[in-house]
Amino acid sequence: MNTSSLKYSNETLKGVISLSGTKIIKGDLQIRLPNYHRDSQIKACISENNPYHLEQARNCQNYTQLAIDLIDGHPGTTSLCSVFNFLEDILTYVKQAQMAFNSPSEAKSFPYRVCQPKHFTPPLPEDLVVEISIDHIHVLCNVYALELHQHLKSDKYIPYKDKFATVLDECRVRTQSPLLTNIAASLTKAADICSEFQLKLIQISAIQE
Repeated sequence: MNTSSLKYSNETLKGVISLSGTKIIKGDLQIRLPNYHRDSQIKACISENNPYHLEQARNCQNYTQLAIDLIDGHPGTTSLCSVFNFLEDILTYVKQAQMAFNSPSEAKSFPYRVCQPKHFTPPLPEDLVVEISIDHIHVLCNVYALELHQHLKSDKYIPYKDKFATVLDECRVRTQSPLLTNIAASLTKAADICSEFQLKLIQISAIQE
């Protein structure tokens, strides 16, 4: 994967991030929320020395590599059936690579997944959550400003870390990535090729019967 830079720009979140391979190697975000330190701007930076890893990109890369390894290690074909099954195995990995770019599950998102403040410079305050993830061909940035309580447990509060929290502010911004767009297009093309060859094998098999 190559490197691409993306911009976020709205009233609450502005900045630039650089995506390289499966991680963000550089980022400069300015956050201003109406109910959270309203008179000040929060700055969150990502450096190449401490990159922000994107699990979805890593999963996509892993499934793509499994498909490549399968192709490289194939000893050769002996029958229409074996070729069909070989294509089916490749197609399975390609589809899993495509699915890796789906929006992250609830279990992989706030509040079930804890934000790591030290991913950013300076480290984020404990009551501020910044999540960066992939949503198909977009890079999504979610920001949550929290009010944390030690013992207030009720339906109004959500468990977070070892405390309970209410969300004061929430910001969700996404921007299309040319890099992810190209990868998604390549995976779609690979899946289409496998499916087309499988269809041709079915047609050949029907003629031979």
